Amino acid sequence: MAQKKAQTAPGTKPLKGKTRTEPRRAILVVGMHRSGTSALSGLLQHLGCTGPKNPMQIIAENPKGHFESRPLSELHDDVLRAAGSSWYDTQPFPSAWMTSPMASQYRDDLKEMITAEFGQSSLFVVKDPRICRFLPFWVETLRDMNIKPLIVHTHRNPLEVAASLQERNGFETDFGNILWLRHVLDAEASCLDLPRVFTNYAALLENWEDVAARIRDTLDVTWPEAALQNASQLQTFISPDLHHQKVPDNTVFHDTRISHWIRDTYTILERLALGVETAKDAGRLDDIRGAFDTSCIAFGSLAQHKEEVVPAGSTEQAEVTRLKARLKERDASIADLTSRHEATETALSALEDQLTKQTNVIETLTQTHAEEKDAMEAEISSLKDALTQHRTDIEDARAKVTAISKEAEAKQEQLENDLQKLEEDVKQRDTEVAKMSELFLTEQNQNNMFAAKLQAAEASLSANEATLAASKAAWVEIKTQYKKLKVERDALVNSTSWRLTQPLRWLKACLSRKPVQLPDPPERSTDP
Repeated sequence: MAQKKAQTAPGTKPLKGKTRTEPRRAILVVGMHRSGTSALSGLLQHLGCTGPKNPMQIIAENPKGHFESRPLSELHDDVLRAAGSSWYDTQPFPSAWMTSPMASQYRDDLKEMITAEFGQSSLFVVKDPRICRFLPFWVETLRDMNIKPLIVHTHRNPLEVAASLQERNGFETDFGNILWLRHVLDAEASCLDLPRVFTNYAALLENWEDVAARIRDTLDVTWPEAALQNASQLQTFISPDLHHQKVPDNTVFHDTRISHWIRDTYTILERLALGVETAKDAGRLDDIRGAFDTSCIAFGSLAQHKEEVVPAGSTEQAEVTRLKARLKERDASIADLTSRHEATETALSALEDQLTKQTNVIETLTQTHAEEKDAMEAEISSLKDALTQHRTDIEDARAKVTAISKEAEAKQEQLENDLQKLEEDVKQRDTEVAKMSELFLTEQNQNNMFAAKLQAAEASLSANEATLAASKAAWVEIKTQYKKLKVERDALVNSTSWRLTQPLRWLKACLSRKPVQLPDPPERSTDP
């Protein structure tokens, strides 16, 4: 029912306050029933991909395990029933159901179950052949959870699948072939726009290392655990003895009773498993799927009738078969639990015997060493007293330390204040020194200017003194010449010729009507 609620897996914690740098990834193994999907899922889990918390029980028809979630398988059956289908239905899955309110309820259930089964794993693997029928339902749910879907599509020889279904479910070969075609076509068409890689069952059994490397390189993933770490386990886990109902490929290609739809689809899937993907093959698969869907719709009632006339393939018989399989799982689980219970009882009995022996030893030791016990108790009492005194001393020491700490804090605070004041004084002194330095530079510049002026003045004074000395020398020379001329003049004026010619000079002056100024009589020289 859609109302089922999955519980959160123990040991898983939701991410809080953390943003992933890359989205989580889920590898979806898709393929028809009995096509090696269990072995492929087991390989991926051995390589480190997270598997389900609640895997299916191991049963005889799958002795190495399904590597498939039991709760998810049950949910997938519920989804198919809610859509009016089943895992053995040959009709196309009703696409209108994907947008129905019921689909929305199941999508919420699927989200809760993914968290319950895989926690917050960054890389986990999901396997169930039923997913082939409604792969878009899973893809949309994963994208809603910000999980990137990666597809590994595997297939097996359709005649081998039909033979295995006939042995397990009693289906006729033709009906098994039709179921094979329905699953592989639906799965391939639903992952066209997704990261995907193709392989096949034969390649997995022949060389699992190559298959693992191709999946890794094509899907761009890194296995959480190195393949070499689990190589020995994988060599035992994947072995050719898993290959039952072997049918040569040429039987498919040359048997005219096999539909050309099946032959062509198998041929194209084989090429895809080799990494060869062409537009021509894609178009051929589209044509086959379109014709197949049309024929299934047209002959749906006939196909249903065919299921009814095959007892082992009827709905009731299939349900009985499924219930028997589940009953086997539960019987195996009960047997396992019974075995564990018996082992537990045996271990418990052994522990009780050991406990009795230990109790006797303890009693013997207690009686034998009673005095030592008393002495030890006395010593313990003494130690307790000493411990009490030690604790008292410690408390006193703590009190002293507290007082010293407070005093130290006060002194530290005073020192910090003094240091702050000293820093302020230093800053003030620095400011004054800066000002005095600036004033000193100014005065020094002025002194330099005055020294330059003084030097210029001294140079001018020296020049003036030289000029003055020259002037004094010239003045002495002039004074000497003046005295000499004055002597000559006095001698001339006092001479007889000057006195005799005086009337003539006077007459000449009159004639020229110019007053003649007679020279002053010579002064008597005072010079010695």
